[in-house]
Amino acid sequence: MISLSAETDFERLRSQSTVAALIGTAIEFEAQAERFYRGLLIQVREELRPLLTELADEEQGHRTRLQALAASPELADTLRASVEVPLTLSAFEGLLQPPALPDDPSDDDLLDYAMVRERVAAQHYAALADLTTNAAMRAAFAYLADEEVNHVAQLAERWGRMSED
Repeated sequence: MISLSAETDFERLRSQSTVAALIGTAIEFEAQAERFYRGLLIQVREELRPLLTELADEEQGHRTRLQALAASPELADTLRASVEVPLTLSAFEGLLQPPALPDDPSDDDLLDYAMVRERVAAQHYAALADLTTNAAMRAAFAYLADEEVNHVAQLAERWGRMSED
């Protein structure tokens, strides 16, 4: 029989991760986001392509920034540190797989999904910035959160202009 103490320890361990593992998930998320936006280029109207190209390029830049954090010898101790898993992780991980979109998705379908991705990413990066004690890592996550908020604004602006057309 498992003791109450052992169950509590198991639950505590399950709610923890390393900073490196959280960054690994973020790298995967950004790679998938870039693929998502680049894949949409052939499915959307011509006027949306520059925005999607810009977003894909920015997601690629985010991935590169995260990879640099993960490879930084100065951050090795921080990367190995165990931290509480932020509540935002499950929603963030839920977007690692591409969505099941209709065969002929509308611009609204695509933009709606993109908005969800960007909002979840912004919330998750803000949570990661809050949980880390390392100043360089906190600044990187805060930067990424701001970037994702800017993506939401870009998408909302473009969506608004499309609605007026």
